[in-house]
Amino acid sequence: MSENSKTPLVFATVVNGVLILLALVMLLANWNQVMKLDIYQGLVLVLLFAGLFGLHGLLHTALGTVYGNSQLKVPPFGRFPF
Repeated sequence: MSENSKTPLVFATVVNGVLILLALVMLLANWNQVMKLDIYQGLVLVLLFAGLFGLHGLLHTALGTVYGNSQLKVPPFGRFPF
């Protein structure tokens, strides 16, 4: 285990990923009730998951920036200009 794996940023990313996984499991376990939601509640649920995945992506980007292993690498094109 490396030194970086014990930092708060790594811990936040792991906890966020576990909570997203738990939310997805709960969503699938209650799929029949989810399908009965009205359009507004369904939209709120979709926006909530969009925020969760966006936050998780930002945490991954911050990890790459802080520890020098950029996740924004695309092999054929090199790095993005930011």
